[in-house]
Amino acid sequence: MRKLFLLGSSIAVIFAIHGCSSCHSEVQVSTAPPPPASSSAAVEAPPPPEPVAVRNAQIEGTRIRIPRELEFGVNKSTIDDQKDPNKEILGTLLEFLTKNTHVTKIRIEGHTDNTGKPDQNMTLSQQRADAVAKWLTDHGIAADRIKTQGFGDSKPEVANDTPEHKQQNRRTEFHVDEIDGKPHVPRHRHHGDAGAAAMGSGAPAASGSAAPPAH
Repeated sequence: MRKLFLLGSSIAVIFAIHGCSSCHSEVQVSTAPPPPASSSAAVEAPPPPEPVAVRNAQIEGTRIRIPRELEFGVNKSTIDDQKDPNKEILGTLLEFLTKNTHVTKIRIEGHTDNTGKPDQNMTLSQQRADAVAKWLTDHGIAADRIKTQGFGDSKPEVANDTPEHKQQNRRTEFHVDEIDGKPHVPRHRHHGDAGAAAMGSGAPAASGSAAPPAH
């Protein structure tokens, strides 16, 4: 009897495993492509091209240094563009903007010495910067490529303690503000922007020749 019982149990187990036609398991196989392998480092865009100097100008940091200084009348913002050095300076600046089309904005700064009242100096320096901008737009440069700023006597390169130093502080500066619509951060900095250091040492910063004796 025990053998018959064991044999019957075995038959029942086999039937339970193989005899159920409704117990089918389905295996789903995904056909979707595998996700792309992630890059460990993002590809960096190449840096924008640096501005290219023309004629006898030099690029120092953001500043476009052109020898000598623009000459204005005493307490005036008018420019005689037919006499040098004005003719050479304005022509160089125009050529720079024409050839460096990726320079999308320059900044023209006006500076004075400390003669006179600070508010008058601020107004005069702004008018002189605006006069240069107008000359450029009159000669085909788009107005949206130019910004102007007058600083009056607030940013001297040297102390206003001698006539020669005052001449040096009366200046018009040109800076590259944007390249391809983005703020310009020069890859190579130069000593030319270190006016504060020159003030501290008492030595004049690198510059063109002194401006004429016009306030």
